[in-house]
Amino acid sequence: MINDISLDYYRVFYYVAKYKNITRASEVLMISQPAITQTIKKLEDTINIKLFIRTKKGVVLTKEGEKLFALVQNIAFAVKNVDGYINETNIMNNGEIIVGCGGNIFRRIVLKAFKLFNKKYPNIKLVQYENTQDNMLKALKNGEIDICITQSTNTFSDELFFSHLFYEKHVFVATKKYLSENKEDQYRYIVQEEGSFNRKLFDKYINDKSKIVVEDSGYNTSLSFCTNNLGVALLPEYIISDNLKSGELVELYKDLSMPIVEYGFYINIQSKNKITEEFIKCLNMG
Repeated sequence: MINDISLDYYRVFYYVAKYKNITRASEVLMISQPAITQTIKKLEDTINIKLFIRTKKGVVLTKEGEKLFALVQNIAFAVKNVDGYINETNIMNNGEIIVGCGGNIFRRIVLKAFKLFNKKYPNIKLVQYENTQDNMLKALKNGEIDICITQSTNTFSDELFFSHLFYEKHVFVATKKYLSENKEDQYRYIVQEEGSFNRKLFDKYINDKSKIVVEDSGYNTSLSFCTNNLGVALLPEYIISDNLKSGELVELYKDLSMPIVEYGFYINIQSKNKITEEFIKCLNMG
């Protein structure tokens, strides 16, 4: 029934019609392209009106779509803006934001965002949530956290939207002492627990659990084990840059095509709110 259509569907329709491009609408709304396509299809099916003609360059409004676009601008968004204003005023005065991220990412970029956000919105509670990547993304899908700052998994869904922050190379390293005392076929590896991004990446190169000597829960712990000569670790360069410069650690397998990993943030498009949007602004300022 037409009454079952949420105003959010008309909001999506508005931005697709405004930009005549699903990709651009996706960027503005921070909603995945498949989710936008699905929303438009449901809207068209429900009201039984074809709204767009798909072309190679984008989308073009049908005559019926042009009429709806005019109505949406004049009516639907006026109501949405009133509701949004009331909700945002309340939430920005006594809300909270739960940010999923690892300790190193927190220290590198999130702490600065926390400071900026707290200065602007001192009444909003800031919470850091740390877990494996799989568990953090699961929590995000379930609405238990508001944003997850992590490596890109290269997999997308209708619920989660990913936005880029920076790139970082990951490399295998060990101490000179460890390398001098062990032949390559004797190397044992320091990895993070199942469900972590580090473990997924490690398994692509060394898919042999018998070679694991230590399993831990974070990059700093892995680095400590590695510098204490327990084995070879796979770590991002920003964490070990000083160790490499000093010669404390040596990079291995330089002939391997090691990945340039994309870091960014995931949000749940179904639970995104004003607090999340404002925090993202602070995150991007860092």
